[in-house]
Amino acid sequence: MYFLEVIGLLSTVVAAFYYLRIIKIIYFDDSKTKYDIDNPIGLKVTLIISTIFIMFYFLYPNSIISIVSRISII
Repeated sequence: MYFLEVIGLLSTVVAAFYYLRIIKIIYFDDSKTKYDIDNPIGLKVTLIISTIFIMFYFLYPNSIISIVSRISII
């Protein structure tokens, strides 16, 4: 079982390297692009509609499930 221990240890080291690298990039590196740009109106409308749909599904899931179950493709 020593072989499996070595494989597990190596995979843990590789995974830790990648996860710690992501944390380093998020918190310590400078951002390459600015995210304070003005988005087009189409994107804003799409996000609002999607958010309303998701909130409606979260609050009233049975109503949307019953509507979808009535849809018949065949």
